[in-house]
Amino acid sequence: MSGKLLILFFLITLPLAHAREVEQSDLHFLFGYQAFLKKDFPTCVYEFNETTRSSKKLRLISKASLFRAICEAKLEQKKTSAYHAVRIKTKYLSSWDKRHFVRLKNYLNEDFNVALKEKNAPEKPLHPLYFSLSSYGGQIFYPHPSQKNRVGLAGILGSLSHQNWDFVFGYERNTLRARDDYRGFSQTQGHLAGGYHWKNFAIMGRFTNISSDTESQDSIRVHGVGMSYQLFSKTKLSVDGYYSNYPNSGLGDLTVLQTVFSIEQKTFQLPALENWIKAGVQQTRPSSPRINNGSSFIEKGVANRSFIDLYFKSGHFTLMGGVWGGREVFGVRNNGVMIFSTPEEHLGGQTASFTWEASRRMDLTATFMNEKIRINTTDSTARTTMGTFTYHFY
Repeated sequence: MSGKLLILFFLITLPLAHAREVEQSDLHFLFGYQAFLKKDFPTCVYEFNETTRSSKKLRLISKASLFRAICEAKLEQKKTSAYHAVRIKTKYLSSWDKRHFVRLKNYLNEDFNVALKEKNAPEKPLHPLYFSLSSYGGQIFYPHPSQKNRVGLAGILGSLSHQNWDFVFGYERNTLRARDDYRGFSQTQGHLAGGYHWKNFAIMGRFTNISSDTESQDSIRVHGVGMSYQLFSKTKLSVDGYYSNYPNSGLGDLTVLQTVFSIEQKTFQLPALENWIKAGVQQTRPSSPRINNGSSFIEKGVANRSFIDLYFKSGHFTLMGGVWGGREVFGVRNNGVMIFSTPEEHLGGQTASFTWEASRRMDLTATFMNEKIRINTTDSTARTTMGTFTYHFY
């Protein structure tokens, strides 16, 4: 008897449940259109997305998909908008809606064409291979009274990613020009790194070898390991460690241990602007069996510095400004790529960079650094200007 009652209950409630589902999709569309009129585009995207997910009416789905793509375009999410726009079934749109679709297509332009090609292309592998290559160049200028004049540098940095694995390689060459009888030199730097990431956790191992035509800067090796954890959707914690060896430094077999703790936090995300902050502390501990008069700063022992960087992104442009204070000797930065291998103290500085995403495959970055340094007992300022060009192969 109970079985018959259960069947009767489903026969009665099934049409009612279907009616509630259809009614709910209509309500989502009305709320989305209301948000569209108020220019509340994030809410607009959410409501129209819920409409396409819950409705079974093709005309309503097509209309909601159109408005969702328009709202995403208003939020400067052009790639996402194009992805949805090329999947709209235009035959179910009204004449008025078709005019809006044409305007959206013209606005998206290249992004729409790329999305259409990807949609019609053969199915990609489940785990595609991504490759990017960066070339950079710049100059570090040391004004009087520093014995150094300037350093010219140039390099390439490539990254290869597949599924959960990452591989990075790099090569850099820089040349020091000196004043008076202070000897200049040139050196080359090779960099390798490999990492694995799984869910919220990532680990990376790094190795850098430096060769030079001057003995004190030759055969330098830097080993590093880094770990990061995505604590929340907007918070990332990282710890990095480096072991550097300078066998020909004139200080005996000089070794340097460095640890860096940092946190990255996204603070807000508006329709046309988002911001995040990266802050951390770094400790550098040089150790040598003997000290000479020219590098007495090593006798000070542990060097500590703290830093904070602010990032602002709007559309295709990203602006970064950072400051740091404290003391650093033989420092390693930028994930093991930037190494300060000469015997000098860094005593604080400022950094600014500007990145332009010229296209979905190409980025251009300009970086400026200003740091106070001390060589022996002479204080000076090092000003760095760099340009970076990155191309993504995917």
